[in-house]
Amino acid sequence: MLTIGFEGKRLLSSLTGFGTYSRTLIRDICRFYPETRCVLIAHDSYKALNKLPTFSSLEIQQIKRLDSIKVVYPPSTWHLYWKLLGAKRTLYSQGIDIYHGLAHQIPRSVRQKRVPIVLTVHDLIYRHYPGLFSGEDLNLYESQLLNACSISEKIVAVSESTKRDIVNFFSISPQKISVIYSACDYRYHTIATAEKIQQTRSIYGLPEKYLLYVGSMSERKNLLSVVKSLNI
Repeated sequence: MLTIGFEGKRLLSSLTGFGTYSRTLIRDICRFYPETRCVLIAHDSYKALNKLPTFSSLEIQQIKRLDSIKVVYPPSTWHLYWKLLGAKRTLYSQGIDIYHGLAHQIPRSVRQKRVPIVLTVHDLIYRHYPGLFSGEDLNLYESQLLNACSISEKIVAVSESTKRDIVNFFSISPQKISVIYSACDYRYHTIATAEKIQQTRSIYGLPEKYLLYVGSMSERKNLLSVVKSLNI
C-alpha cells in the first residue's frame, strides 16, 4: 500500500483556488486508486480550524469522511515543537512514502525527512504583475517557492506557461517538471438537458447568451478585459 502525505492547509481552509485543486486531486486518488492511503497534515489544531466557517463546509467534510483519508492535526500548544519535531515524527509514524506539497510550499519538518517530495506549482503571476500583490512580502514568497522547487524530486505545473516560468525564473531543469492540468470535478461531467437549461435561465432571468464566472473576484483574474471584449 502506498501512503501519500499531503499538505492540508488550503484543502482544509480555502473554498477556492488551491483548496479546490487539492480536494479534487485527493478525491480522484481515493476514487481511482482506493488502495492508496492519503494522510492530510493539517497546518493548525482541530480546535483552531473548527472555529473557521469554511472548515464545516460540505466541501471539506466530504473529503474528511473518505475511507482512505486520515487527517493529522498538530496540538493546540507546543507550536514550535510541532514545526521542528512533531510533524517530522508524524511522517515516520504514519509511514509516509511520498509527500506532496499542494500549494507552493514545503514545510521545514518535511525537508528534514528523507522522503521523496512532489510539489505542485500553479502560477508565478506575482513575477509578471507584482503590483497586484501590494502588502505581501514577495521576496519571502519567492525565496520559499524557489527553495521548495529546488528540494523537490518532481514538480507538477498546471500549465505549459507555468512550466516555462519555473524554468526561466528559477533555472529549474525542464526534465524535472511535468505539466498536469487541473482536473474537473466529476459533478461537472453531467451535461444539462435543454429543459434544465431553460428552467435555470427562467429562475435567474438570464438572456439567451450570458457569461458565467465562478472564480474569485480579484483584479488579477482580468475580468474587466473579458467584459469589455464581450461589449457588455
